[in-house]
Amino acid sequence: MNRFGSILTGAVLAAAIVLVFSSPADAAEAKLPKPKDRWIEVRTPNFTIFSNANEKMTKRSGDNLEQLRAVLRGLFGGMNFSSPVPTYIFVFDDVRSFEPYGLLYEGKAKEIAGYFSADRYANNAAILGHQYSTDVSSTIYHEYIHYVLSTNQPELPLWMNEGLAELYSTFDIEDGVASIGYPIGNHLIWLRNNPLIPLADLISMDRDSPDYNEGHRRGVFYAQSWALTHMLVMGSSDGENRATSYSRLLQQGVDKEQGFRQAMGGTYKEIEKELNRYVRGSTFSYSKMPLSSEISATSTVTEMAYPDVLCRLGNLLTALGPDRLEFAASHFNAALEIDQNFGPAIAGLGRIDELAGRSDAALARYERAAELAPDDFMANFLLGNALFERHQKAGAAEQQDELVDRIRASLRRAAYLRPSFAEAWSMLGTTYSWDSEPDDFGIKAMEQAHLLLPKRGDVGYNLVLLHVRRDRLEDARNVVARMKAAGVDEDMVRAAKQLADNLEASRADTLLRIEQADAGGSVGDAAELAAREARNSAERREFTDRYNEAVSLINTGSTAAAITLLEGLVDDAPSEGQSATARALLVQTRDFVSFRDEAERAQALANSGEIEAAIEILEPLVARAPDQIQADQIRRFLAKLHAYRDFQEHYNEAVDMVNGGDFDAAIAILEPLVTAAPTPELTAMTKLLLDDLKKQR
Repeated sequence: MNRFGSILTGAVLAAAIVLVFSSPADAAEAKLPKPKDRWIEVRTPNFTIFSNANEKMTKRSGDNLEQLRAVLRGLFGGMNFSSPVPTYIFVFDDVRSFEPYGLLYEGKAKEIAGYFSADRYANNAAILGHQYSTDVSSTIYHEYIHYVLSTNQPELPLWMNEGLAELYSTFDIEDGVASIGYPIGNHLIWLRNNPLIPLADLISMDRDSPDYNEGHRRGVFYAQSWALTHMLVMGSSDGENRATSYSRLLQQGVDKEQGFRQAMGGTYKEIEKELNRYVRGSTFSYSKMPLSSEISATSTVTEMAYPDVLCRLGNLLTALGPDRLEFAASHFNAALEIDQNFGPAIAGLGRIDELAGRSDAALARYERAAELAPDDFMANFLLGNALFERHQKAGAAEQQDELVDRIRASLRRAAYLRPSFAEAWSMLGTTYSWDSEPDDFGIKAMEQAHLLLPKRGDVGYNLVLLHVRRDRLEDARNVVARMKAAGVDEDMVRAAKQLADNLEASRADTLLRIEQADAGGSVGDAAELAAREARNSAERREFTDRYNEAVSLINTGSTAAAITLLEGLVDDAPSEGQSATARALLVQTRDFVSFRDEAERAQALANSGEIEAAIEILEPLVARAPDQIQADQIRRFLAKLHAYRDFQEHYNEAVDMVNGGDFDAAIAILEPLVTAAPTPELTAMTKLLLDDLKKQR
């Protein structure tokens, strides 16, 4: 199996991403969705899907997406897969329903089957399904990879961004094994029958390039980007693959053309020849990886009311830019014609007012929306955000003070309603930086924001500021170390560190002055005390740095190294309290390693068919789980194993009946098993046997 580098690397035969529309429509001619169309909302632990396509296919796509996310987390532990904003996926059944919400190029619909877009409020992915399709997972995977890349490596060139998305678009799991790297047949056919884009042109292309936006050349671009990425990742020898090398050079600031030549080890012409040979070859490398733990997504399906459909689609349009706002407004107004007190529609119109610069009108709508929909986290956030902006522009201090309580109340409610929505926590915490001595709640709010947005320099800086305002030097130093470890911009880290340095200097100065003023104390004695305090502070900082290093090792899966580091900290800590802190984390880490090893042993037993043995291991693990999330994962795994065991027992009983000639008894057992089977494959197997028995009877 190939070794994987620090960027997403890997991808099964699938349809090309590019589809040809029969009659592209101008956005102005687009019509609202029909009231009679059935839309559903599918919720999984990490995604929300809105769909007018086949329910079974939509639900399966959501479950598959959860599987992909879990596998990626296992492969790339250092990457961030937790979104600080909601992730919404729109699955459209056909071209007619998708086209009004697609992307535009020069005023016309682009010939695509899906896209990903993000703003401060949500990640949006729009996918074109088909009324006759059974699965749109590959397109959803493609768009999800764009999100992961944008979160972790936003500066990748277009060809690599699309190439990696295509490489992973055919991710597959079968019998507990994830497959990565199967060739995409349509791309190979295209490349073997069409001239390649010169590499110099491919490398320089961006999203405004005509070749990226026009039908035939766009197809070549996708196919060639996939093939080049596949060659660099899956065709690399042992060691760091060339795609990872290229990405690392770009992160170091190397020019993309210079970096390409350096990472590839050849000129454009030489790599073009290599690529031509590669796409015409008879074999392609791929990898298979056994899953380390059972991945089971639980999803819920609910029918969507028509006003909700209109508002969700209106929000999607609003996120696409100013040229779609008029059409978005028509959605919100249509929802209000059905229900004049529908809060989300009023909030949607407020966003359009805000984008158009009508701040007073926007605020009035947000206030009304929050009143009508108090449990809508976005309506409350939009109100808090509008009040926040008004506070920043307010002239008189009294006017500002009047707003603070209202701002905090709205943002607090938004944060409580959606605890994973980082922007609400960040803005809420920022309001406490207006106080000379912020209270503990403000610091906790900003801590939550920093947890969700570890790479946001402004969030880290504001958290350091709050700690400094409360004279918490060690806490401030701890945050600076976390900012540095997360790769925050150096200028922001430097500015945050300066805040902590200023506090430390102020403490030393204060100590010196006190000692000078005390009974008979000399300046020399005071200086010695100050020096001693500085040495103690340095020891505390060293402990904090080593402790944070241990936390980082744990977060990246290097638990053995973390345990070694923590064992040393327990003995070398400057104080008993810090030693106890290190000891507690050491115990917690050892418990986690034991828990993980037992879970993996149960997984291996389950994969080998020893279901009972796996259940015996897993049942006591529920109480030992490090947190509720992992306890729930074990419970879901157990439920699935119990379902497999029960299915196996009943199926074998039916087979015994068949072998004994009692077809009626076998049919009576098999009929409920069709719907109770734990996987689609077992459902199909059961139905096949059932149909054969009915024919024979």
